[in-house]
Amino acid sequence: MTNACSWKPSTVTLADGRQVLSDSPEWRHECEARTILDMPNKQVRLELLDKIEKRRGANARRELEQSIMALWHARRAADANA
Repeated sequence: MTNACSWKPSTVTLADGRQVLSDSPEWRHECEARTILDMPNKQVRLELLDKIEKRRGANARRELEQSIMALWHARRAADANA
């Protein structure tokens, strides 16, 4: 008997409003950026970004930092409008 997977990706909305599948690289990237942003303090975030840079390179770190800052600004704007 085979074990057939019946999971299918769902549609999710990115912070910029685009809709992508839940198994897309864009969603993975945003989830990673959100996770780093939600870490307890700046030192922990920087240590993880250092590890990411060593493993994936400076461009990957820069892209994540840009996404983190965009999410941070979006959250601040939402808080100001609340």
